[in-house]
Amino acid sequence: MILQEHDVDYEDGGLACRGLVIRNAAQVSPRPGVVLFPDARGIGDAARSYARRLAKRGYLVLIADLYGQGSFSADLPRALELMTALRSDVDRWRERARAALEAAANLRAVDPSKMAAVGYCFGGQTALELGRSGADSRRS
Repeated sequence: MILQEHDVDYEDGGLACRGLVIRNAAQVSPRPGVVLFPDARGIGDAARSYARRLAKRGYLVLIADLYGQGSFSADLPRALELMTALRSDVDRWRERARAALEAAANLRAVDPSKMAAVGYCFGGQTALELGRSGADSRRS
């Protein structure tokens, strides 16, 4: 199975975000989409590994960029600063999550009526905040 990975640019309130799309290259479109919210460090190896597992099961996965510019911080204190800043404004946090959901739903290879959101650690909290915002993860 060949997986394709490519960046996708989107915006949230003027912040340039760069998510990572991972999908099975052989699968026919449209397919269900999943927004994967990464842990506090951002788009790193752990998020990529989780996304690849989902892509092998037939989903197109967008790893969301929660901090802008496709950020990743291996430095845990810096990652915690970024996470704390985003969490301090719940409305902004929810809008950032919604922007990622909309970006995924707007990809040509995705069936926007079949969307889901998942996350790990801080990403799991983000998926819950997306749900609390009233966003319909089945359809953007």
